[in-house]
Amino acid sequence: TGNRYCELLYDQFTGELRPFALTQLNELEVFSRLPGRILFLHSEHSYMWGRIGSEIDEAYDSLMRSLEVLKSSGGRIIWTIHDDDLHVFPSELARVTELRSYLVRSADLLHVHSESTRNDIVEDFAADPEKIVVLHHPSYATIHPRLPESIGIRPGRRRLLCFGYVSPYKDYVGLARALAALPAGSFSELTIAGKLSEGFDLPKDQFSASVRLNLFLGFVPDDEVSSLFANADFVVLPYLSGLTSGVAALATGFGVPVIAPRLGAISEIVAQQNLPFLYDPDDPDGLRLALAMASELNDGEYARLRDSCHEAGDRIHPHRVSRMLLDVLQTRGIVSG
Repeated sequence: TGNRYCELLYDQFTGELRPFALTQLNELEVFSRLPGRILFLHSEHSYMWGRIGSEIDEAYDSLMRSLEVLKSSGGRIIWTIHDDDLHVFPSELARVTELRSYLVRSADLLHVHSESTRNDIVEDFAADPEKIVVLHHPSYATIHPRLPESIGIRPGRRRLLCFGYVSPYKDYVGLARALAALPAGSFSELTIAGKLSEGFDLPKDQFSASVRLNLFLGFVPDDEVSSLFANADFVVLPYLSGLTSGVAALATGFGVPVIAPRLGAISEIVAQQNLPFLYDPDDPDGLRLALAMASELNDGEYARLRDSCHEAGDRIHPHRVSRMLLDVLQTRGIVSG
């Protein structure tokens, strides 16, 4: 409920095909007993959210029972695999692995966001390739006001935006070091916007020594997102791990080039001309080199790069992605045409 990703993914699902949200395990228990239902599962690990001790045990057992009852009632399961690293409690790793093994065997369709993820789950989960469909992450940009294509082109300025959860899975220390290693004035400012993980410390002083630092730590309202991207020349995403990136899709939808490691679906989301700015995650100097390349672009080169990003953003428009998903479900006989 209120999940932007789901709103966009099911954008073209109308009438009887319009899905509704199951947010509680007791709702799933009732739903699973109804004949011939379709469960589209996004957060297989959510049984542990907000629970401790024996509550987690009971929730896991409830989830597994419901999935088995659903299948025995003639129901179908579609599983979207969002991430390979769930950051779960260490005590739950074994059960999450067991749950994922069950879903690989029992799901009627496995949905991933990139060809690289398809290859990973075939290798790591022993998934049947015939069950897998690749549909890119839809761009969130369509829920925000469209930016003029020239708004980010300002001669002599290069501004960075780091958007999304401010968490340990992003290497902020590495980003600060990379910026410090560049010639003075390579970038005029860095904006970090997003909800701060509890107990996580940003290296603010290190950033401030290299660039003007703007912080917007907390939930970013939808009506403020466009202005953040309008005032960015590059979005920098120093991920340490991940299969996909909604922020990379959002940036591409806005026509803003991305600096990020070559992880998961990112290289399949961004424009072809953006690929040189994706660095090897195993190269300790990769982020610095990508930033240096970005800072050295002349205005004409940068304008052409932004044009290509706008074109790539149109390819992951949610109307298009949602329609493709619906076509796949109809072709495979999971929903009627």
